[in-house]
Amino acid sequence: MVNEFGKGRVFVAGDACHVHSPTGGQGMNSGVQDSFNLAWKLALVHKGLAPRSVLESYSQERLRVIASTLNKTTVLFKKELSGKSKAPTHLSRGYELRMFSINYRDSPLVLDEKYPERDLEDVDAYRSGDDGTVQGGDRAPDAPCMTYLNQDTRTTLFDIFKPNHHTALVFSGSGGEASITQILETLREYSSGLVKSILILTGSSSFGAPSELVDVVTVVDTEGYAYKNYVVEPQDGPTVVIVRPDGYIGALVTSGSKGIKDYFSLILL
Repeated sequence: MVNEFGKGRVFVAGDACHVHSPTGGQGMNSGVQDSFNLAWKLALVHKGLAPRSVLESYSQERLRVIASTLNKTTVLFKKELSGKSKAPTHLSRGYELRMFSINYRDSPLVLDEKYPERDLEDVDAYRSGDDGTVQGGDRAPDAPCMTYLNQDTRTTLFDIFKPNHHTALVFSGSGGEASITQILETLREYSSGLVKSILILTGSSSFGAPSELVDVVTVVDTEGYAYKNYVVEPQDGPTVVIVRPDGYIGALVTSGSKGIKDYFSLILL
């Protein structure tokens, strides 16, 4: 693999910067992730919405991931060809090869107010509600069985996430209408084309969307999957999870408006 994924106006991705053994089928998947990581940043810089320094995070985020992936697949490849193991353990494909545990926790573009001590250990974000937690920089997990407020229409977070904007998930928790309104008003300062806000209420919530913001997209976590998978307790104060266009958590905010502004100051001009 190369030492840098980008320099000046030149960027490389996929097979142009790392070559894999066929073990695990990680080559194409890794190349797609490279491209996705770079694309949304490049788009913001090209439109004059983000500083060029944002592009430096491409290499910073992907180098560690690719080095780790190459190490895992190389070990498996050598085991398969060694002929020394009589047990089928060398054929095992653990969760680490599912790529769900890839994270950018050490990225300069990640803000985590909930877990300021960044642990780089692989954690499967899709099992977060069962055996772990979700931190800033992790792959954002899905949450099924949510319904739009005052509607029978069901949706999931993966239906809501899109590759052309950030998605701000506002978990109301035990927060009152005033605190929720202030958070949503702060998010409205950013163009709807850049940030889409989603208010997530608990199934037992006693209030709907803030009266001053009737146009806010509001969903009810009827089965509790969103709060469980993002490890937010209903009795907690408002928590904002900002999901990047590439599906990774850019920020875990517990300080409200201040944390939101702090995060976007890392990304936008």
